[in-house]
Amino acid sequence: MNTPTDFESEQTGSSNCPLLSDSAHTRKLLSNAEGDLATLDAKIANVELTLHNLRFQRDEILARMKLYQASIAPHRKLPREILSEVFVHCVDGSINVPLMLSDLNEAPWNLAHVCISWRGIVLSSPKLWADITVKFPYSSMPSDWSRHISILGHLFRRASISPLSLTINRPPAAFLDILPKFIIRHSSRLRKLSLSLCYSLMNISALPRSSMECLEAISVDADLQSIPDIICLNAPNLRSVQIAINHLSPSALHLPWAQITQLHLSGLYPDFQTVNTMMTQCTSLVDCSLGFWSTKSNPLEPGPVIIVPKMPSFTLDFAFSIVQHHAIIFSQFSFVHVVRLKLVQKSRSYPYIFDCVSPLAHSNVLKSLQIDFALPTAKVEEILMTLPLLEELSLPNSHYISNFALRGMACGELVPKLVDLTCRIEVALLDVHLDMLETRRSPSNPAAEICHVTFVVRRQEDLPEMETFARIEKLRESGLKIALQYL
Repeated sequence: MNTPTDFESEQTGSSNCPLLSDSAHTRKLLSNAEGDLATLDAKIANVELTLHNLRFQRDEILARMKLYQASIAPHRKLPREILSEVFVHCVDGSINVPLMLSDLNEAPWNLAHVCISWRGIVLSSPKLWADITVKFPYSSMPSDWSRHISILGHLFRRASISPLSLTINRPPAAFLDILPKFIIRHSSRLRKLSLSLCYSLMNISALPRSSMECLEAISVDADLQSIPDIICLNAPNLRSVQIAINHLSPSALHLPWAQITQLHLSGLYPDFQTVNTMMTQCTSLVDCSLGFWSTKSNPLEPGPVIIVPKMPSFTLDFAFSIVQHHAIIFSQFSFVHVVRLKLVQKSRSYPYIFDCVSPLAHSNVLKSLQIDFALPTAKVEEILMTLPLLEELSLPNSHYISNFALRGMACGELVPKLVDLTCRIEVALLDVHLDMLETRRSPSNPAAEICHVTFVVRRQEDLPEMETFARIEKLRESGLKIALQYL
């Protein structure tokens, strides 16, 4: 490689043009420099090619290393049965029939795309495909319905002989002609059936009445005004029933009442004679909710007193009945055997218009009471004085507890066994309630300690004073779980 001489440096660094006699010599130097540059470019290209080849080889080695690492990974040693059980826990509840590509990003669909081995395990694990939900978009067309049925058939075949859980959510009206046939075809394998229908109840009376031996739970929610005979008479394993239909006649239900443990009926027509017969036959209930439906055009006639059978939890829902009928409905029930009672009303702002305390005075086992509608302060006091066995009391929308009642609660004269309290307060009276809690938690107090408290206050009210916050924190440090809930 040629290097520039002092003369060349002087000539090239000078602003003067070289002499004519030196022109040929300068061209030769330029030609030599171009040759040197070409040589260097060639060497650089060779080095870059070598570097590229080395990087390619490195990537190949890394890829092989990943394969080797994957082959000796701990999960490779797990039996297929264990992996199948792990995959079951990856599924969050029911799986959706895929209607769009985005649905394939959820388990178990995405698990089948990891590798051939996992795909084989996923497709051969019946428990993964035994709980299925079909949701119909508003834009679904008739051409999609046969596709849904086809996919359901494939999923049911993957479930093999496993009991099935099927949820159909808001299908179009025309689809209801296809659905009963499909359900009948697989009725002997159905363990849970949930139907949410927005147009009609379909021909559900065509469901089999003698071949649903696996059925454990059924749920029907439909927007209609009447209902035919619906549920099969012969379902020996049926334990849970949930039906929400307006103007639901109890006489339309033919169920094995004695074996049902969970019963939730909403929109019941207030035929108290039939309801009484139904409740008399329900000897195994542990959780029951009854919601009645009534209008001004349907006058109510009192019937026999319905003695709610002994059970841990009972809910009476007035959400679908007019306010004028609440007192009649409530007076029809006796709660002497109920441990947990919840009274629900459609609008929490409805005025208090009937006596819901006196019927509870005869209860010897009531330990938990929740009333969602408004009670005046006098009735709150009456509850505290009438029900000494209460351990849980929730009155989130009632009027405030009086100072007299708070003093009785503090010394244990009222609700001495109470441990969980939810009530509405004014922030200005928060200190009075804290006084009650502190006295109640005194070691010398014979009453039970209140361990969990929720105070419901209006959002627009001012926050408590700093001293009050300090008292709350001190109570929390002592183990009391106390919370402020704003409306």
